[in-house]
Amino acid sequence: MPRQSRKPVRSTRSFGRPSRSLSRNAAALAAWSRRKPRSRPSSRSMTAYRICDDKNGQPMTLFHGIRGSRRIPLDQWVEADVKIVHDGDRGRPYRSGFHVLKEKGTAKRVFVDTFKKLKGRAIVKVQVAMTWPKKHSKHGVTLARHMKISSNDWAKRSRGDHVAKNRR
Repeated sequence: MPRQSRKPVRSTRSFGRPSRSLSRNAAALAAWSRRKPRSRPSSRSMTAYRICDDKNGQPMTLFHGIRGSRRIPLDQWVEADVKIVHDGDRGRPYRSGFHVLKEKGTAKRVFVDTFKKLKGRAIVKVQVAMTWPKKHSKHGVTLARHMKISSNDWAKRSRGDHVAKNRR
């Protein structure tokens, strides 16, 4: 049976973010999140900080992988698999992306307060593009479609065992 081609409902305002009415309509939000991504990130990127696993000197995602692997490549832009997800068991739905924090001090505070196991984890400076806020986050998390970790920034990362010495 041939697939019906229906144009997805898009209601956007400036910066490509969904309007408030769109977030109330789950079907429209899902259609908006499946829109065709750009081939490369826009020239508008910003610096942020990310908490990563540090395995054998390679950055790894904490939970979900990128195209089947938790390893994050250095010196290249990676794209998040953006879809509608839920926090915890039946938590609030939101559009997924790379979780980053805008300030290093906030990242350190979240790192120490959230994780019991600090060894083997690191806070690293990243470049992100196409960002939006995670509205129900208590730590001011920003989500991003594109992210890049430079090898120079990875070499300068703050390791968890050093941050643990300053734990409250």
